Amino acid sequence: MSESRLRQARERAQALWDRRRSWDEHLREVAEYVLPDKGRFAGHEQGREGGKRMGRIIDSTATRAVQIMAAGLMGGLTSPARPWFRLGLADKELREWGPVRHWLEAAERAMYGMYARSNFYQSVHGLYLELGAFGTGCMFCEADPERGARFTTLTFGEYALACDASGTPDTVAVRRTWPARRLAERFGEDNLSEGARRMLTAARGDGRVEVTQLIVPRAEGGEARLSARAKPFASLIFESAAAARSGGGLLHEGGYDRFPCLCPRWDVTGGEEYGRGPGMTVLPDVKMLQEMAKGRLQAVHLGLRPPMRVPSKFAKRLNLVPGGQNYVNPQQAEGLAPLYESRVSIAEVTAVIEDVRRQVREGFFNDLFLMISSMDRSNVTATEIMEKQAEKLLMLGPIVERLHSELLDPLTLRCFELLDAAGALPPAPPEVLHYAAAGGELKIEYVSMLSQAQKLSGSQSIMQLLEVAGRMAAGRPEVLDKIDFEQALDELSLVTGVPSGVVRPDDEVAELRARRAALAEGMPLGAGMGPGEGPGEGGAPPAAALPIPPAALRPGAAGPHAEVRP
Repeated sequence: MSESRLRQARERAQALWDRRRSWDEHLREVAEYVLPDKGRFAGHEQGREGGKRMGRIIDSTATRAVQIMAAGLMGGLTSPARPWFRLGLADKELREWGPVRHWLEAAERAMYGMYARSNFYQSVHGLYLELGAFGTGCMFCEADPERGARFTTLTFGEYALACDASGTPDTVAVRRTWPARRLAERFGEDNLSEGARRMLTAARGDGRVEVTQLIVPRAEGGEARLSARAKPFASLIFESAAAARSGGGLLHEGGYDRFPCLCPRWDVTGGEEYGRGPGMTVLPDVKMLQEMAKGRLQAVHLGLRPPMRVPSKFAKRLNLVPGGQNYVNPQQAEGLAPLYESRVSIAEVTAVIEDVRRQVREGFFNDLFLMISSMDRSNVTATEIMEKQAEKLLMLGPIVERLHSELLDPLTLRCFELLDAAGALPPAPPEVLHYAAAGGELKIEYVSMLSQAQKLSGSQSIMQLLEVAGRMAAGRPEVLDKIDFEQALDELSLVTGVPSGVVRPDDEVAELRARRAALAEGMPLGAGMGPGEGPGEGGAPPAAALPIPPAALRPGAAGPHAEVRP
């Protein structure tokens, strides 16, 4: 790469950092008061490894509340203990065709296995913490030859974003520090700048070099000139301008077939690139809580060790701290005595503090995730608990939908392509190949607890219709002809998240009925059926099935991944 293009990449990355700087002061306070272990900000303790990070926290209610929220989101959206997504096709008839349905189930199992083998569940929990505190998260998803995929969650301050015309993040700059010897092992000593090479001989190469990775879409304007490679997203890894002042500094140039960063945001205001989360909303309450907790401690100390008055021959100045000594004229008082009595009601102060704590917990939706453990269950049925829980979880509906579109959709498609490129998916049946070749798309359905809460009203309406139809059928049985009970069962199985293997595909049901009818009539199985007419392996797929290789179910099939990221 020429020096001019490397300079252009550095300028683009610096522009992203400059644009993000206006968020730093606000989110630095969020890190100090809510999540001190997260966030990296230059010039502050959070920006230094091993620095003190609990200095502003006296009452840790907010820290525990955001951890509860992150655990609730993980269990409600991406639980490692239960299915949380299903693969499907937009064509319902083709989706219910036996071979296609079995292939989709096998692909799901392969993806769940990859998530379990990789570090996905550990990384996504950190992403939910970032999302709750800072309103924005960033997680890398890259190919791994052993586990299928590798995930890395970045904390705020390590990355800067930019969005496309639709408001979707499509550009990211990541800035981190690496030991010089690790850079030499990963990228080769010849690619290091002179300053970095000098560090290899000093302190056994443990001197740290600041490294930036810039990922930009190659399709538009200046970004297209960053590299001559053909992948849709260009990726450049280079030393910072200060580290590479002596010349060089480009460590790696590559690309991605799909944007590798998952950048969900809690809520977006206008055209802002970064989101706003609950941590920013409750920050005033958290600050007030710290002051009130500090004041209560002072009141307790004043009650236990009040300021004292002492004969004036020892006097210097008034001391009003708990246990302080103050000296007075011996004609006015003899001996030691409290200077004044503290009449602060600790119980009243504690009640006010509890009210603020409750506001903080509600700001992080703890009342939703811990509803069952905090409610009186003495006279409540299991059905009532489920309905109340679903009703409360509906309050998270807008957030769940945004996480579906900005986190889970790109995550599933990205991992599907990585597994297909690695040959870890089962061979697709011809029906799927024809369907994809005609432009068909992979459809993702979410069956997690939070997703089902959004769909609960749909299942209730089906159940109510079936109940009414059953009562009407007692007087007029022909009314049941209006209802497709098998389709109702399929819809209920999708809404309630029943495992796909529990409900048989339509073609297997038809085959089962044909066998049952043949046995009832004493006919040989398959009699009277022409070639390709009967169900089973020889049967024709639905007429809507128009068939591409699995990798092309979506535009931009994933090829071998050649990127290295700091």
